[in-house]
Amino acid sequence: MDRDGLVTVPEAAPRGRAPAHGWGRNSFRALRSHPFRLYFSGQVISARGTLLQQTAIGWLVLRLTGSASSLGLVLAAGGLPSLILGPWGGSIADRDNLRKLLIVTQSIFGVLAIALWILASEGSTSVRVIVAINMIGGFV
Repeated sequence: MDRDGLVTVPEAAPRGRAPAHGWGRNSFRALRSHPFRLYFSGQVISARGTLLQQTAIGWLVLRLTGSASSLGLVLAAGGLPSLILGPWGGSIADRDNLRKLLIVTQSIFGVLAIALWILASEGSTSVRVIVAINMIGGFV
């Protein structure tokens, strides 16, 4: 198991006693670590992208069909693979190189987002296509 990226870095170690009230200088000490700041920034960008994509997918499905049930189908199709295959995904993540795994999965998410954007801008998308792309993203 390759966990080199999860080793505690010296600059993130606590310095002295924490204040009695719980909040203070040590509350954000992890942000002193450059690798953590990079990871945190990447997660913020990824979360924004995911939220934006889910909003755009919902808007696109409603625009194409006008049906709330179609919207529910598409959103459920995106979450179902993660719900069913989550435990196996966790065991894969425990065994593989986490950095490479994150790079591959985030790259696949980017390709899927670009594919959906191209299809939507050309007007050649349908609910089936959106469900397929959403399910592929759920498997990743």
